[in-house]
Amino acid sequence: MGLNPAEGTDKSISKGATMEETLQEIAHQLTRIADQGEQAGMQISRGDALEAWGLRIYEEDFLNALTRLGIEVTD
Repeated sequence: MGLNPAEGTDKSISKGATMEETLQEIAHQLTRIADQGEQAGMQISRGDALEAWGLRIYEEDFLNALTRLGIEVTD
């Protein structure tokens, strides 16, 4: 079973969203990925991860969070 973070996501966060709404969406995305990532040796390509992520400003933070969750981000 592979990880497809874009599956079932909106792919964007509304530009009119408040900071609290944005942080809730980030928490939701990371929780969903962590729930799927309970398998050992999980990998995702950088391109696929960023395609599923709508906040360009927080790209590196998102990728770092994936790594901290034990998901290997590959090039």
